[in-house]
Amino acid sequence: MPRPKPQNPLRVRSIRLSDRDWEELQLRGVAWLRKQLVPAGQARLQRNKAIVAQVMAGADAKVVAARYHLAPATVRNLVSIERTKLRKAARNESK
Repeated sequence: MPRPKPQNPLRVRSIRLSDRDWEELQLRGVAWLRKQLVPAGQARLQRNKAIVAQVMAGADAKVVAARYHLAPATVRNLVSIERTKLRKAARNESK
C-alpha cells in the first residue's frame, strides 16, 4: 500500500502574515495556520452568502455591488439564484 505524501513545509516566502499572525505562528505552529487558511472557493461562497443576505435585508444592489467591487448584474444574479432556491424549497414543502 503506498504511503501518503507528506504536506509541503511552509516557507517564509510563500505566505504573507501580519506581525501578530507571525507571533501566533511561532507560538501555535503550522497546524494552527493551516486551520486558519480558508480555501478560495469557500471564501467566495461566504462572500456570496453575505451579499445575498444584505440585499434580502433591503440594501440596494448597486450599493452592495460597489462595496464588494462587483458589477450590479452579478449581485442581481446571485439574489435571483437564491430566490429561485427558496421558491423551489417552498414548493417542495407544500407538496
